[in-house]
Amino acid sequence: MSSFTDGTLNKLTRLGKLYRLLVHDTDQGREDYMELQDIPGFAPRSDAGADGTAYDFTAAGYTAYDDGRIYDGIAAHTNSGACTADFGNGAWPIKLINGNDPAPGDIQVGDRMTVLVDATNSRFVLLNPASTRLTEQLVPAATQTGAAINRAQAFGLGQTWQDVGSSRAIGTTYTNSTGRPIAVSVTGNVASNTAPYVTMRATVGGMGTPIIDSRYIGTNTGNYGHVWFIVPDGTTYRVNGGGALTGFSYWQELR
Repeated sequence: MSSFTDGTLNKLTRLGKLYRLLVHDTDQGREDYMELQDIPGFAPRSDAGADGTAYDFTAAGYTAYDDGRIYDGIAAHTNSGACTADFGNGAWPIKLINGNDPAPGDIQVGDRMTVLVDATNSRFVLLNPASTRLTEQLVPAATQTGAAINRAQAFGLGQTWQDVGSSRAIGTTYTNSTGRPIAVSVTGNVASNTAPYVTMRATVGGMGTPIIDSRYIGTNTGNYGHVWFIVPDGTTYRVNGGGALTGFSYWQELR
């Protein structure tokens, strides 16, 4: 290695809208990289494509698409779905981070579209889609194998307790189709204050045995039964009653 002065700038490389500085570190006997962003005077290329299916930035004149390099340009059209881009070394398909095609409108006319070169798969990865689908790419739906749960699918977040008694009945089966778990709370009615006992049982998913069995035995004033349980998404649930139970006073659900 040649003799360098500590902190000497040895090389300046442009990576799309980034500039990478190669700086010598005398203390460690090595060269370190520093990246600077949004260098004044650097403007993204303009799109010369005819429509939103093929973006043309060939004026950039790159002779090779190096893996991991970042390119960007100003889109002249809103994409209609699947599309390609050419930065001077041939047209490659544009994909989202999750490997899917961009949805219509993920690239908007006038937007600065930034792509990452995926040379292994001969494609560009769109890093800044216009739609809110970017969050879904980074945190895929929990239904996907091995994926993290999306915040919008978490139990209790964005849900409220709702009185659904007008559309519920004891002994009827319902299905949770909300897309996330729900909580159910039911308070029963009794025939009289001197009723000898009250039973309430909740079953989930067609189980033969109840997940909760509430019983009250006695003749005290104000006898009632109550059940509280959680229902997974896409699962059926049912509340049955017995003894002196005549119906319910409250049926509320966190959904």
